[in-house]
Amino acid sequence: MTFTFFVSGTPRPQPRPRFVRGRAVSTLDVGSSAWKGLLRSSAGVVLSKAGKTAESLGLTEAISMELTFHFATKEESRHGQPHTHKPDADNLAKLVMDALVDGGMWVGDDSRVADLTVRKRWCKAGSEGVAVSIYVDAPVEEKPPEWLL
Repeated sequence: MTFTFFVSGTPRPQPRPRFVRGRAVSTLDVGSSAWKGLLRSSAGVVLSKAGKTAESLGLTEAISMELTFHFATKEESRHGQPHTHKPDADNLAKLVMDALVDGGMWVGDDSRVADLTVRKRWCKAGSEGVAVSIYVDAPVEEKPPEWLL
């Protein structure tokens, strides 16, 4: 079973504490909190449209996830091209996974995600957001190539 949805908005990374002169300084900002709230509510909408709960949909085992973040640019030649600027892909993914867990999208925490693919792309203004695909049955791990053994 697959769930695919798009959440519009400006993608924000998971805030991380910074250390300045030996003291922890919070990087929490209003934009990240708003983005997380939007993602959290989107999880509830997806479940309610399916008319089910995470348990009844089988979201209690390993899942695979694909995230494609879209960032606006005025340069048309860049649309669809890889986005290689900040924020970092791992921090973007962390905020999405935390928000979906908070929204009840699956049972447990984000350790349930066994396979994760994250992409960042440029898009036209007004198309910012994240495309989320969640696969209930994570693929069985394939044997690594011989050159890795």
